[in-house]
Amino acid sequence: MDVHAAQAPWETLHQFVSQQIHPSPNSTMRILLVVMTAISALIGLLYLTSGIRHLTQGRSSWLYERDSEGYIHPNTNLIMPIWACVYTISNLLALISLQIDLSTFIKWHTIVLHFATIFIIFSFGWTKIWCFSYAMPPSIFRPGAHHEPSNGPTRGRVHPTFYNMCSMAMYFIPFALIAPFAISIVQNIHEIERSWEKYNIAHGLMIRTISQSNNSTNLLQIQKTIEKEIWKQLNHLQELRDDTLLHIRYTSGICIVIETLFAIIAFISTWIIMRALWSQVRTLRECVTLSTPDEHYNKISKMNLNEYPPSIHPFNERHLSLSKSLKIDSPKFKKFLPWVPPLCSGTEVTNSIWNSNLFEENKEDYQKLDEFTIHSKYISLSRYASNILWQSSLIVLVEISYLILNICVVLNVWHVPRQHHLSDLSVILMVWSNGVWNCGLGLILGIFSCIVAFSPLPEPLDNSLILKNLSNVKDV
Repeated sequence: MDVHAAQAPWETLHQFVSQQIHPSPNSTMRILLVVMTAISALIGLLYLTSGIRHLTQGRSSWLYERDSEGYIHPNTNLIMPIWACVYTISNLLALISLQIDLSTFIKWHTIVLHFATIFIIFSFGWTKIWCFSYAMPPSIFRPGAHHEPSNGPTRGRVHPTFYNMCSMAMYFIPFALIAPFAISIVQNIHEIERSWEKYNIAHGLMIRTISQSNNSTNLLQIQKTIEKEIWKQLNHLQELRDDTLLHIRYTSGICIVIETLFAIIAFISTWIIMRALWSQVRTLRECVTLSTPDEHYNKISKMNLNEYPPSIHPFNERHLSLSKSLKIDSPKFKKFLPWVPPLCSGTEVTNSIWNSNLFEENKEDYQKLDEFTIHSKYISLSRYASNILWQSSLIVLVEISYLILNICVVLNVWHVPRQHHLSDLSVILMVWSNGVWNCGLGLILGIFSCIVAFSPLPEPLDNSLILKNLSNVKDV
């Protein structure tokens, strides 16, 4: 009997199994992984820089705080960079580990790091959404409702204890729901590694026994025993593969529920905040229309802007330069302003805004104000609205991207294992999730965070300086 002919079926089987076990990313996928690693490191550096800048400027260093009404809320300027830096460390380790595993097969510790990034990104997203929910206007303040001054937020419909418990629970709910499936997946991957080693040992023994060219009864019996071990390990590998794929699809289903919940909360919070802000913006527009806006914009453009400090509120250098480039006396500026992302400090919507002097009870109260104050309030509210709209839109878009990914996994769009291997699915998941973070949420918010951290805090308007300039304008 020809030795090579006898070994050929086993070698063919071994090559087939190796292709199933080992990932087979193309050159484009490998390049993307390297690029994602570099961008992820850059994002971490941006957030680290913004966090250090925030601390060195003597700004608030608390992470979570309880207000006078008993509601706990996060310090978004500090806690977000911390979550981002933790995510960056975990994500970099996962990407490096994955690139090492491409030469063999996906190891269990790579999967552990990937699940760690999932839990961290959920915490990152929920912290931002928590800020949105806390920034919602008090229940007594709604468009058209009577605004009564108060010393703090009035969320009479939600008890502080219930609000705080639900907010903190959202950090643990994703972990509690996903962790059991994640543990099973990691155990299966580890067992696949062990079973693969046993198969390799049996395959090597089979090749060596065939090469001996000895048809003795004992050798044939040994070959049958080895053959049984080979098929046993192959069947076990197939069972582990199917069970792992099932648990991955279950995990994606849970992620769909969590991401949908996050998107709904972010949308509702944003809608309530925007409704309150835009009700005031519309009122201010009506007041501006009644108070000859063209004449007012000419006054503002003639004022000696150099007398104001660079960070003056609400007209900082950025808005002034934008105003000049857009010809501030044109009504197009008023339409364009609310959509400009406010890359400066002091534009984060908090609960304190609802009791500030930016809000008046009705239109008559606004009409009693001078023109400069009306336009100041208009620009301030527009910047607040733009800030919350840009951030929430970005978060919702990212949630939709993750939803699409998880829906594809649940529906098995990639037809695993018929058209793609389980190891290839792992690579696709990590590349997609990194693409969403590195080219979307993480990079954009990282740049915004760094710019805001290095921009000066807004200073209150100097009324005497305003009156002086307005009086000078009248003399012109």
